[in-house]
Amino acid sequence: RVMSLSFDLGPCLTLNSVDDTDPAIAQRQVLLQRFSLPTVHVLSESIPQTLLDATRVCLMKDTELYFFDREHAKRSSLGFINPRNEAQMLSTLKKMFTAQKAPAKLHHNLDELCQSFCAPVNVPTSSSPLKDNAMMQFYQWLRDNNVDHPHMEVALFPDTGRGVRVEGTVPQGEPVITIPSRLLLSARSAYDDTKLGPIFSEIEGLDDDTIFFLYVIHEKHNPQSWWRPLFDVLPTHFTTALHLPVQEWLMLEGTPLFDETLQIKEQIRSLHEMLFPTLTESYPSVFPASVFTYEAFLWARSLFDSRAMQLSVGGEVKPHLVPMADMLNHHPHAQVTSKTIDEDRGVFVARTLVDVPAGSQLYLAYGALKSWELLLYYGFLIENNEYDSFHIGFEIPEAIEGKAGPLAPTPTPNTFILSKELCLAPRT
Repeated sequence: RVMSLSFDLGPCLTLNSVDDTDPAIAQRQVLLQRFSLPTVHVLSESIPQTLLDATRVCLMKDTELYFFDREHAKRSSLGFINPRNEAQMLSTLKKMFTAQKAPAKLHHNLDELCQSFCAPVNVPTSSSPLKDNAMMQFYQWLRDNNVDHPHMEVALFPDTGRGVRVEGTVPQGEPVITIPSRLLLSARSAYDDTKLGPIFSEIEGLDDDTIFFLYVIHEKHNPQSWWRPLFDVLPTHFTTALHLPVQEWLMLEGTPLFDETLQIKEQIRSLHEMLFPTLTESYPSVFPASVFTYEAFLWARSLFDSRAMQLSVGGEVKPHLVPMADMLNHHPHAQVTSKTIDEDRGVFVARTLVDVPAGSQLYLAYGALKSWELLLYYGFLIENNEYDSFHIGFEIPEAIEGKAGPLAPTPTPNTFILSKELCLAPRT
C-alpha cells in the first residue's frame, strides 16, 4: 500500500502516484507539498536531494507518516527517516537507474549513498571460521547440490556469535548466494517427500505451517534424511521468549511480550493436543509420541519464527528455510537488501546493496521490529531500538463513543500506538 514509482525515459525522472487505493495518499501529498518536493526531477551530474526525499515519502509506512508529522514538525527538509525506509529508497532507485540505463555518474552518486548507509557494518572484523565436521559436511552438501556461495563462510564473531563472513570482496549487485529451489525447505518439501507426502495428503485439515512443523520434527530425528547435513548445523535450542525459564517469563507479566508468548504457547499446546495421540495411533512408525512432543513443537515454531524467509512463489508469499542464507545476522544497515526466487531459473538469489570488503560480516535486516518482537521471534535485543512503540488500549465512555455531530464524524478508536517520543497514533 505505497505509491508506485516509475521512470520516464530521458533527462527527467517522474514520480507517479498510481495507487489511488493507498489510504495514506493524502498524508503523502501533504508532505510532498510541505517540503516543496516536485514529482518531476531533472537529472544532471548528481541525484537531486528532492528526488531522494520524494522517494522517501512515497515509501513511508502509515505509522511512520503519522509519527513523522508530529515528531519532526520543525524540520526544514525531509532527509533520513529510519534505516528501513532508507534501505528501501536506495534499493528502489538502484533498480530504476538500472532499468532506465541512467548515466554512469548517477550510478556512482547512488553507490556512494549506499556505501554511506552500510558503513556501520561494512568493514572487516575479527572472526573465527567454523570448520567442525558437521559444518564441513554441510558445505559438501551445498556443493553437491549446486549451491553457489563463492565468498561466504560461517564464522564465530565476538559480538554476534555465529554468522556469515565474506572471504573475498563481493561486488554490489552480483549474487552473493544462488540456491536451487529444491533446497528451500517449506511445506511444499513435505508434500514432495516420497514417503511422507502421501501421508500428509491423506490427513485433512492441516495448514502449511502445521505441515512444516511435523516435517521438520520428523527430519530432525531421521538419520537417513536427505536434509541431514542441514539439520546437523541448525540450532538444537533457542533463546526466544518461548524458551525463557518460567521465573524469568513471569517477570514480564503486563508487557506485550508476556501476552504474545502466552498466546503462542497456548496455540502450540492446543495444536499438539489436537494432533496427538491421534497421529501416533494412525501412523505409529511415522509419528512416534516420544519424538512428537510439545517441546518438539516449541522447537519447530522457534525454527520457523527465527529462520524462515517470506518469499514470493507463484504470486504467493510463503515461508521457506534457506540453507546458508538463514545464518545471516540482523542489522538495520544490512548490506543484503535483495532476496528473491527467480522462478524462470528455479533458484533463490541474494544480492548486496554495496561492494562488501573481504573479512566483513554479511548482514540481513529482519524488519522494523520492536524490541519485544525481536526477543519473541529471534531471541535477542538491540540497544536504542528506534522502532520501539507500545499499544495502549482503554475503554471509551459510551457518552463519547456514541456521540454524533461535527466533533465525532467517525468511530472513536480505543487502541493507540505510543512511540518512544510519546506521540499517540490510532492503531490501524
